[in-house]
Amino acid sequence: MTHPPHRFWPCRLLAVALSLILAVLAIARPGAAQPFYYFYPDSPQSNIGLLKREMDRFLASVDPHLTFQPFVHLVDLERQLAAAPPALAVMPAWLLSRHGAALGLVPLLRPVQDGATSYRKVLLVAKDAGLTPGTLAGRTVATTSLGATPGDLLEAMLPPDSGVRVRELRVVTVPKDFDALLALVFRQVDAALVVKHNLAAISAANPTLTANLLPLLETGEMPLPVLCYRHGILSADQLERLRHALAATEASSSRIQLLEALQIDGWQTIAH
Repeated sequence: MTHPPHRFWPCRLLAVALSLILAVLAIARPGAAQPFYYFYPDSPQSNIGLLKREMDRFLASVDPHLTFQPFVHLVDLERQLAAAPPALAVMPAWLLSRHGAALGLVPLLRPVQDGATSYRKVLLVAKDAGLTPGTLAGRTVATTSLGATPGDLLEAMLPPDSGVRVRELRVVTVPKDFDALLALVFRQVDAALVVKHNLAAISAANPTLTANLLPLLETGEMPLPVLCYRHGILSADQLERLRHALAATEASSSRIQLLEALQIDGWQTIAH
């Protein structure tokens, strides 16, 4: 004897509901693998493979359930943020302000580099180009990712009396500062905006590369990216273990190697 299909709907709905609940529990349980995303285009670190290797080694002894994934391109990161939100993430302040509330991200630690938790950028042009801040309108400027609205960030970064008509700049996004410098050196762009610390390091390693470059102005202080956690994913014990392992003062070999890969001095706890 056959039964009307509607008799089975409650059973089917119950089965679907149970499946969803089990899927959520599988994702949320402490033992499940959880993604740890990293995006910092202004970092002096250019060897992503080395960074991943050192971070994987470090996490293996702290929390092996965390899976580290660094990103070079913003579009790839934002695709992953939508598809699989992370348990942990290192990202610039401007990106955190865009996605933090929606993803439930809470700042945990900030890096220290050369004794500071902030940095500056320098706007460069070729010495023989005859350009000034007031004549950059309509010109191309190479810079690392500034998101979907680069004009907003540039206006916030540059001094208000800089003389640069920011909204008239044509922004060319590149993966790293070295790419911006090369683009300027080979006259593919009219200007480059790079981290002051990175410029000094590149100049020390290859003085001829930057010999014909002229700094026009510096940005204000910008915060280094922060390490955040997504609320409700990791346990308090997991977070404390990670915080202690990263911010500890004792010089374990794995921690030293990770700091060298990140090219920072250490981490500071962010008070709430």
